[in-house]
Amino acid sequence: MFIRTFFSLSLVSLFLFSCQNKIPLSSWEGQAMGSSYHISIADNLSDAELKRLKLGVDEIFKSFNKSLSTYQNDSEISKFNQAQSGEWMTFSPMAYELLFKAWYWSKESDGAFDITVGPLVRLWGFENEKRRTVPPLASEIAKTKKSVGYQYLKFDEDQHKISKMISTLRLDVGGIAPGYASDLISKFFKAIGHPHHMVEVGGEIKVSGFKDPSQNKAWRIGVESSSESGEKINRVLELHNESVSTSGDYRDFFIYKGKRYSHTLNSQTGKPIDHDLSSVTVIYKDCADADALATVLMVLGPEKGFDFAQKRGLKAIFYIRKDKQLVERLTDEMKKVVENV
Repeated sequence: MFIRTFFSLSLVSLFLFSCQNKIPLSSWEGQAMGSSYHISIADNLSDAELKRLKLGVDEIFKSFNKSLSTYQNDSEISKFNQAQSGEWMTFSPMAYELLFKAWYWSKESDGAFDITVGPLVRLWGFENEKRRTVPPLASEIAKTKKSVGYQYLKFDEDQHKISKMISTLRLDVGGIAPGYASDLISKFFKAIGHPHHMVEVGGEIKVSGFKDPSQNKAWRIGVESSSESGEKINRVLELHNESVSTSGDYRDFFIYKGKRYSHTLNSQTGKPIDHDLSSVTVIYKDCADADALATVLMVLGPEKGFDFAQKRGLKAIFYIRKDKQLVERLTDEMKKVVENV
């Protein structure tokens, strides 16, 4: 197991559209980081080369868990979470890069994405196998919030060190880890001579090159969304050297006294988000960034999130609940790249 069950599919599921390729795809799938992954290489690989790639991917996941799994007590992130305030800890280059990126988006979003939200996630039961059916008390939320806040972290970029100002503060990379893993695997493929590929880890997709290099055919990623009435809205994204991430509240939640409590938490309130944004899909160059940004927009909601995306020129699709239907809203940059199914 890796960080938590946020890897389960959200309201918007992403899948590859099939089309006739002159160059066959070599594909495989598996389980890692508490979720599934799917990989396609635009090449007719030999059995030996396919085995080499699979072993390389397995090693990336092992290294990732060794550094960043909160389920392993001897991982780098677990050791940091157990450390006292004021202690400086040196991280491996991979772990530091991810943690710094997560901290960056925490700052940029004023905490809509918060790398330290872990204690609240555990309080609300979204990290535990035994899920909550009743919300925590207001006093429990207030107490837990005192252990949350990206502003209580310090980074030493020269020595790859991090310290915290509160001993009970915990790092949680659940909102960015699968995207970063997709990026790492993509870099690995490029480094060994396979520039045309698609990597999906926990629903976070990174594409490189073309699906059919002989015809310069882009990777076609379908975005499917269903409202409570069963209506479906479909879009097709043609991608080349880009990433796609989706955040939604449709599948991972519980209902108490008629109110939905989503797994997506607002670290400022200490509670699940409470608005009409059902899901949001983001296109960005790096998958880790797309992953974090999808969370940012989901927490901010249909208005503030859309304004955030517009001001930063993001490619994003918002699905907003209205009268048991979903209303689709696209940012100006996204309008330039989508096509109807």
